[in-house]
Amino acid sequence: MIPDPAKSPPAPRADAPRRRVPWWRMSLSADTWRRTLYVLLALPVGIVCVPLSILGASTAAARLQRGLAARLLALHLAQPRSRRVDGRVIGHALLSLPLNVVAWVLIVYLWGLAVGNLAYPLRPDSDDLANAWGGPSLAGAWAVHGAAGLALLFVAPWIVNAVTAVQGRLLRRMLSSG
Repeated sequence: MIPDPAKSPPAPRADAPRRRVPWWRMSLSADTWRRTLYVLLALPVGIVCVPLSILGASTAAARLQRGLAARLLALHLAQPRSRRVDGRVIGHALLSLPLNVVAWVLIVYLWGLAVGNLAYPLRPDSDDLANAWGGPSLAGAWAVHGAAGLALLFVAPWIVNAVTAVQGRLLRRMLSSG
């Protein structure tokens, strides 16, 4: 059964206060994972938007960028009314591309490092414990790597929020009427 969009609850507005999540639950919150998904999707969408905006389909490129931000960041941007919309969309596509590359690499590395440290005994190189942190025993190595993984689980959401805040500011500045 397909849900009726008219009966679904409205999406949260960007100016509405977000429900605060306690710091110890941030890595498990839906907001953190939506923002992580935004960072992961912003790079391929940005790559698609560069040729779209340069080749004259800047309206489609802007709609694609604003739609992704609205869906995953709850950032609802009004369409600009100025005549220089094409220049702003091309500018956003070109400025956001290096930002999206850095954000993508940082977030993938950060979450990968957290999971890799928590799952240390499952790593293929965990057999040689002589030079491992916390070695020479598996328990010591797992304890040290597990502690680092847990620390990253608490730090990663703050970094994800900071990265998406910068991306959101660029979106607001370049693709919004306000």
